[in-house]
Order: sequence, then C-alpha cells, then structure tokens
Amino acid sequence: MRGVQYLIVGHSHGPRFRQLPDGKILVNTGTWMRMINLDIRHLGQDSGLTYCRIEYSEDGRPTVNLMRWLGSRRPYQIVPYAD
Repeated sequence: MRGVQYLIVGHSHGPRFRQLPDGKILVNTGTWMRMINLDIRHLGQDSGLTYCRIEYSEDGRPTVNLMRWLGSRRPYQIVPYAD
C-alpha cells in the first residue's frame, strides 16, 4: 500500500479498526444488518451500527475513527481499537 495512509472498507460483517506498526490505519465499517456475535468473549452481543468518521484539523490533517451509532438521543461513540 505504497502512498496510502488510510484504507477504509465496508464489506465484512465485523467492524475493525487497526493501526499498523508503520502508522497506517485500516478501517472496516462492518455491516448495518443485525449480527449476533458467537465469539465466547462477546457471546450474544450485537455488533452494532458502525461507520467511519474522518475529521480534518485546521492544518488539513485527517483524524479517522470507527464510530458506533447509538440513536438520536445519544448519536455516537468512538469504537476502541480492535484487531
């Protein structure tokens, strides 16, 4: 991925945010279809409604976050780094 700092995809069912050792960031937004997690560590948890948010600072540098939408009263939360 020469010249690429951020790769954002949205295909697999599981949302992921990974920062690689070289500083590059991979984000998979997952799906908005209802999914039940069968991993024993998170058994039964819904994977949630996730999306990627990119914000730019005044000097033009982007900040990329994986977000979880929580509804109209609490619109979102940042999803912690996950692999």
